[in-house]
Parts: sequence; structure tokens; C-alpha cells
Amino acid sequence: RSGTHQGEPVNDDLAARLITAADEFIADPSLNSADSAAVLLREAADEILRLRAEVFVVEQAIAYNDLLPDIDCLATTTRYVVFDDDGEALAYLRTYPYEDARKIGRVASAAAVRGKGFGAALMDAVVADETGLLVLSGQMTVEKFYERYGFTRVGDPYLEEAIDHVWMERR
Repeated sequence: RSGTHQGEPVNDDLAARLITAADEFIADPSLNSADSAAVLLREAADEILRLRAEVFVVEQAIAYNDLLPDIDCLATTTRYVVFDDDGEALAYLRTYPYEDARKIGRVASAAAVRGKGFGAALMDAVVADETGLLVLSGQMTVEKFYERYGFTRVGDPYLEEAIDHVWMERR
């Protein structure tokens, strides 16, 4: 899981701003300079964007730019990520301020690891870490998954990017 840096983004490079801290990388004693940490942050950000593009653009045929600077580049956005030993992003989600809540979004797992518990591990971390109201716009095909974490549907289903979604909340 990545953490957040409570100050300004790491630098002006957009990729580095996507991940404002990477606890598992920065804690590595081999990183002895800000430059090497920034390189790893860019590599982690590239991996996250690759996974998101693989899931949302390629698999789900959502033809839009998945990068949302107003969300992805905020210091108040928290990223939860599972990387393999080679640094490949296997599962990801983010939370960010949304009205009077924290919104979960861009929940994605690589096709090869679906059903192996990585998404569940990320949701466990979110539920343990985030306090207060949590909301999400979830695809109906995974509604039961979110219900396991105490989320309940609010309102009727709707289309988002031509995919059936439901608004869900956890108090």
C-alpha cells in the first residue's frame, strides 16, 4: 500500500505526483538520494497507470483519459497498491475527499490475479485506515464484493461509461 505525503507533491513531474509517497520503496535503505526515490515513484506511477489502462481502457473499452489531475495529483488522495516482487502493479484503488466523505475509486486488479485476494486486501486496508463515511460508484457486477465490507446500495442503478453502476455507502 502506498502512503500519502502531507505536504506538496514530490516534484513537478506528473507521474511522480501520482504517488506522493511509496512507503515500501522509500523505506529501502538502498535509496540514498531524492533522485533515486523520485525515479522509483515515477516507476510506481507508471505501473499504476498501466494497470488502470489495462483494466479500464483495454478490458472495459472505456475510451477516455483515465488520468484525472484534479483527483490523482492531490496530496489528499491516498493510493492503495499491491506490487509484485518485480514492481508490477497487481491491484490498486484510491480514496479522496468527496463532499463529506472519502470516495473509493479506480478499483482494479490485473486479470491474472483476480480472485486471489488482492482486491480484498486493499478493501481491508481501506476499511481499517479510513474513518467516517466511505462512498463509491461500483459496477453492479461487483456489488456483492462491496457489500462484504459493509457498503449498501443507495438509489437506483445508473449507466456510467455504458456500464451499469450503483452508488454505495458505508457509514
